Amino acid sequence: MIKNAGNNLSIIRKHPLELIEKKVIEWSCIAFAAFGILTNSWWMLSSIEKSGVFLAFTLFIIFLSKPLKFKQKNLHYLDWFLAILGIIVGFYTTFTAKQFAINMLAAETRDYIMAGIAFFLVLEAARRTLGIWMVVIPSFFALYALLGHLIPGPLGHYGFTLKRFLLRMYLVDEGIYGITTQIASSYIFLFILFGSLLAESGVGEFFTDLANKIAGASAGGPAKVATISSGLMGTISGSAAANVATTGAFTIPMMKKIGFNPEFAGAVEAVASTGGMVMPPIMGAAAFIMAQYLGTSYNTIMIAALVPAILYYVSVFSWVHFYARKHNIYGLKRSEIPPIENFTRKLTLLLPLGVIIWALFSGYTPIYAAFYGMIATVIAAIIQKKKFTLANLTNGLRDGAFSSINAIIACIAAGIIVGVSAMTGIGQVITYNIVGLAGNNLFFALLLTACASLILSMGLPATACYIVVGTIVAPALVKMGAIPLAAHMFVFYFSCLSNITPPVAIACYTAAGIANAKPFGVAWKSVLIAAPGFLIPFLFTYNPVLLCAKGCISFFFLLSVFTALIGVVFMAIAGTGYFIKTISPIPRLLFFAGSILLIFPGLQTDIIGFIVIVVASLPQIRVHTKSRSLKD
Repeated sequence: MIKNAGNNLSIIRKHPLELIEKKVIEWSCIAFAAFGILTNSWWMLSSIEKSGVFLAFTLFIIFLSKPLKFKQKNLHYLDWFLAILGIIVGFYTTFTAKQFAINMLAAETRDYIMAGIAFFLVLEAARRTLGIWMVVIPSFFALYALLGHLIPGPLGHYGFTLKRFLLRMYLVDEGIYGITTQIASSYIFLFILFGSLLAESGVGEFFTDLANKIAGASAGGPAKVATISSGLMGTISGSAAANVATTGAFTIPMMKKIGFNPEFAGAVEAVASTGGMVMPPIMGAAAFIMAQYLGTSYNTIMIAALVPAILYYVSVFSWVHFYARKHNIYGLKRSEIPPIENFTRKLTLLLPLGVIIWALFSGYTPIYAAFYGMIATVIAAIIQKKKFTLANLTNGLRDGAFSSINAIIACIAAGIIVGVSAMTGIGQVITYNIVGLAGNNLFFALLLTACASLILSMGLPATACYIVVGTIVAPALVKMGAIPLAAHMFVFYFSCLSNITPPVAIACYTAAGIANAKPFGVAWKSVLIAAPGFLIPFLFTYNPVLLCAKGCISFFFLLSVFTALIGVVFMAIAGTGYFIKTISPIPRLLFFAGSILLIFPGLQTDIIGFIVIVVASLPQIRVHTKSRSLKD
C-alpha cells in the first residue's frame, strides 16, 4: 500500500507486482494533477463530465494503493479488477452525459447497472480510505430513501424506486456528482496541490526555523515552537494529521528532550495542528463547501475565521507557557537554536501566501487564486533553492494529487447523504424536530448540534461530518436566531475538533506515534488543552460581531476581542493551576469562573468576570511582591 507521511509518497508493498504498481500509481497521480489543472483552467468540461473523470482517477488510485487483505494475503488481482471498474464507471458518465441529457434522462438497463456498480465502488473505496462508518451512514440514508414508505410518523415519506434512486445518485449532477464532488474537483483539489508544491519548496522547514527563533529560548520553548509553526503550516495545510506529521517530527522530540512528558508533547502538537484547519487563508476542505452552501465568497469565510483562530492559538500558547512555568521547563539554549541561513532569500517563501491573499481580496475566484499561488510557489522555490528541478515540480504535483484522495472520496460519499436529504426532505423534518426538542432554545440546540458533530466525527472525517451536520442541523440553528454564517461556522469548528476528540482522534494518533505515547493519553490531554476551543463556537454564535458579520471596526468589536483574549488566557491559568506561582483550588475556580464570564459576550458579564479575576489575582500579586522584596 501507499503510505503518505506529510506529502511524501512511498510504496511499502512486497509483491512481484510492486514495481509495476508503484509506477502506475505515481504516473496516475501526475496525470490526475495535470487533468485537474487543465479542466479548471483552459479545458472546459461540464461539471458532471469533469466529476466523472475525477471519480475514475480517485477510485483507480484508491483500489491500487489501499489493497484488500484476506488472511494476511493481498488480493492484487481483485484490486486491479476494481480499479479498472472504477475507471469504467467514471468515464462512462463523462462520455454519455451529453447524450443522456439530450434523451431527456431516459435511462436504459446498462445505465442502471453502471449506477449500481458505481454506488458499490464508492462505498468500498470510502471503507478502505475512511473506515467502516463512511459506508454505514451513506448506506443508512440510501435505505431511508428506498424504504421511507414503510416508516411511520413524520420521518416517513412516499419512498423512491431503486431505478429512480440510482438515476438521482449517478446519472445526474446530484448524489455522487453533486455539489460536494464539484467543489472537491475544483477548489479543494487545487489548494491541496498548492500546499503540496509549497511544502516541496521547503516552506515547512522555514516555518519551524522561524518559530524556533521567535520562541525557542523562552519557557517551554519547543512547545511554543510547535504552536507557532503548526499555526503557520495551517495557513497552507487543511489537514491536521499532515500538519502533525510535518512539524511534529521535529517539535515533539524537542519537547520531550527539555522535560515535557510524551503525552503532553503529543497533545500540544495535535491541538496546534488541529487549529490549522480553522486558520486562514487555506482552511479545511469543508470551508470551501461552507462558502458554497452559504452562497458567499470564500473571502467572507476567511475573515470570519480570523478572530476565532487567533483566540484558539492564544489559548494554546498560554496553556503551554503557564504549564512550562509551573513545572520549571525551560527553553533551548541560544547556542542550540540553529541560525536561519539565507534568511532574506527564504522570505520569498512567504510570497505565495501573499499572492493567495491578494488574489482572493482582489475579487478573483479561489480557482484563480490557487493558480496564481502555484505560479508564485514555483518562482519562490527557484529563487530560494539553487536547484529546483522539473523533478521537484512533478513530485509536488504527484504528492498533492495523492494527498487529495481522502478529501475527494469523502466528498463523493457524502454526496449520497446530501442527495438523499434533497430527495426526501429529511433535513426540514429534522430541523423542525430539533427546534421542538430544544424548546426553541438556541443554547440547547447548540449543545445538541455540538454533540451530533462530535458523535458523527467518531466515524466520519471532518469534511464529511460538516457536510452531514451542516446540511441537516445548521438550518435549525438559523431558525432559532443564529445567523447562517455563525451556524455553519459552529458546525465547521466542532467538525474540525473531531481530530482531537476521543475515541477517534486522528491527529492525536499521529502525534502519539511520533511521541511514543498512548493515543488515549494524548487525546484526553488534547481535550484539556483545547478546552477554550470548545467554547469559542458558542462565543461567536452569540456574538457574531467576532465573525466580522456586523461590522468589525467598532468599539463593541474591539471590546469583545479584548475580553475574549483575557478570558482564554485566564482559562489556561485555571487549567494549568499556575499564575505567578502555583495556585490553590479556590483561586483556580475563581479564575475559571471569571474566564467564562469574560469569554461570553455582554457588558454585565464582562464587568463581573473582570472583578472576579482581579479579586483572585490580588493575593497572588501581593504574595509575589512580598517574596521579591524579602529577596532584595
